[in-house]
Amino acid sequence: MRKLLTALFLLALAVPGHAAAATPRVLAIHFTQDVNPVTQSWLNNQLGRAESGHYDAAVIVLDTPGGLEESMRKIVQKQLSLKVPVIVYVAPSGARAASAGVWIAQAADLLAMAPETNIGSTAVEAKQKNVIDMIAASLPGLLDRADGMKTVPRGFVLHTKDAQITNVSPGFFTRFLSTLIDPNIISLLFLAGIVGLGFELFHPGAVIPGAFGAICMITALFGFSVLPVSWGGLLLVLLGVALLVIDAHVTSHGALTVSGLVAMAIGLITLFHNAPAPYHENIWLVVTITVVVGAFWALAMSKAISVRRRPAAVGPHQIVGMEGVVRDDRHVFVRGELWQAESEQPLRIGQLVRVDAVHGLTLAVTPE
Repeated sequence: MRKLLTALFLLALAVPGHAAAATPRVLAIHFTQDVNPVTQSWLNNQLGRAESGHYDAAVIVLDTPGGLEESMRKIVQKQLSLKVPVIVYVAPSGARAASAGVWIAQAADLLAMAPETNIGSTAVEAKQKNVIDMIAASLPGLLDRADGMKTVPRGFVLHTKDAQITNVSPGFFTRFLSTLIDPNIISLLFLAGIVGLGFELFHPGAVIPGAFGAICMITALFGFSVLPVSWGGLLLVLLGVALLVIDAHVTSHGALTVSGLVAMAIGLITLFHNAPAPYHENIWLVVTITVVVGAFWALAMSKAISVRRRPAAVGPHQIVGMEGVVRDDRHVFVRGELWQAESEQPLRIGQLVRVDAVHGLTLAVTPE
């Protein structure tokens, strides 16, 4: 009887441990963004969560066009330092691991691909050339097949059969910051910042354009701090804007405006030419910006020139023929202004007079 009770007690102790072993936990990190400092920080935090949360494995479900080398290196370093196995699964069908994504995939303890995916070759070719470890149609199927495998070179034994999968994806804030790093958006924000701050500089007190320009400029500077910027391209953009402003104050018959537009277009095209392919500017966007700015500036300049050539609409001679009110025997109030007055007839306070002529700062008036 004692032996039977002892056996039952040992069986009761063994059941919880067996149940825990039968339900491993896996953190599935869905990475579908470009590789940049924003997404790198998010992915590394999730990998750290897999380790601190004692997950049996971390799976990076990968679909990326690549990105910045420095960010890729930090992700790879995090993968290699992790104390839990990292599986990279290029999925779903149609996904790719290009550019920096290739190195993230190769740093995994186990690399798998869904059918009809790409990592420089299709999934079947990659398996034939031993670039990947397996092809799996689904993540649960991959985890079941990987169970019991020993990874090389770190030697993890995978326990992933019938695993409980926790899925995580980048939140709104991460996607928003990642979108702001788009070089096309950075260029638009930078130009908007210059326009807003310039308007506030020449029209103090407007407030809203200045505040809007400051926000745009700070956001653009955030992008400049992340992407490799060509300082030559940045100087060309600033030179182009400066030439446009100068042309508004000198007579160049449009030569400075054309030069400014050319400098700005070349500057925008070369602004991020040192960045990898996902971070190059769209040529058609640059052309559109140049045409719109050129058309707006031509319209503004034509209006300014027509105003300069127009005869003065205000001045002392405009007072001739107007009526005024006598304030005292030497002054009359005309058109909201107090003028010295002379008249061949005596003037009375409050009397209406008509302006006949202007002699310097004195009006010749006649009582009505």
